Parts: sequence; structure tokens; C-alpha cells
Amino acid sequence: EPRCKWFLGDVDDADFRRRLEVTVRALRVIKGLKEARIGYVGGHAPGFDNLAFDERALERNLGVQVTPLPLDAVIAAARDCGEDEARERGKRIAARAAQVACTPKDMLATGRIALALERMGEEHGFSAMAVACWPGFYQALGVFPCVAYGTLNAEGIIVSCEGDVLGAVSMLALSLAGE
Repeated sequence: EPRCKWFLGDVDDADFRRRLEVTVRALRVIKGLKEARIGYVGGHAPGFDNLAFDERALERNLGVQVTPLPLDAVIAAARDCGEDEARERGKRIAARAAQVACTPKDMLATGRIALALERMGEEHGFSAMAVACWPGFYQALGVFPCVAYGTLNAEGIIVSCEGDVLGAVSMLALSLAGE
């Protein structure tokens, strides 16, 4: 049974336009989530048990599909990034900051993480990613991925930390509403 929402008013009326815009934004979010694929990389971080979610309910209620991947896949991809390319990416990340308190080695590793996540998202067609960050990245690459995550988010590539899938869904919904 089709559902309808009627709007009655003058298209030049500010209240009419506001109500219509809210509805269009909501429909954009609903449609976007029905087509969404979230990369669930590494599960949730140790100790963050409150981030558990019901994958079937998420798909049933919102249409969101979750694709689990091991954190080792991102770490391996980060290590495989060419050094020159990763160094350049690290420099671009640092250029966005008002102040950088990281070593060139840290920025190289951060560039590798950003490149690996960006490529993984493209390769798998992810709308967003929820990536466990603690302690895997630090143990493997000697840095925390927070700067890479923040940079990717600023560039429109949605990444939530600690493996927070519901956070990634919320971030995606807000992004869709803001388009």
C-alpha cells in the first residue's frame, strides 16, 4: 500500500518550503540507508562491548548491510602502500592541521592508514566504515589512526572509531541529510 504525504500551500511560502525540505531530506536518508553498506573492520575494540549490535535488525529495519573484514586486511594494505605515495598523503594530512606534533615516521604511517581505508572503501563499495582502532594499529604500525579517520571524515569518507557500526550509520544518516 503506497503511503503519501500531502503538502498544501504556496511554493514561495517559507513554512511550506521548510516542511517540504525536511521531508525530502528524510526521504534521502531513508533511501540512502536502504542502499548502504557498512564495512565492519576488526570488530569492536576490546572493552567496548556496549558497541554490540544486531546485524539482522539493522538490515531489517533500515536496509543497512554490514560486511565484516579483519583488521589485518587494512594493516596489510597499509603496509603495502608505496612509501612515496604514503609520505605525500601524510604531508597532505599534516597540511590540514594548524599544528602537527607528529614525527615524519608517524605521518608516513598515518598516510598509509588513510590510503588503505580509502581504497578498501572504494573496493568494497562501502558507504561508511566502522573500524576497530585500539590496540591493533598501534601494535602494528606504531600510531593511532585518529588523525587518518578525522581526515577521511573531513573528505567525505565516513569512518567511525572503535568499530562503532551504529555510530557509522548515524554519521552516514547525517551526511545524507546534509547533502
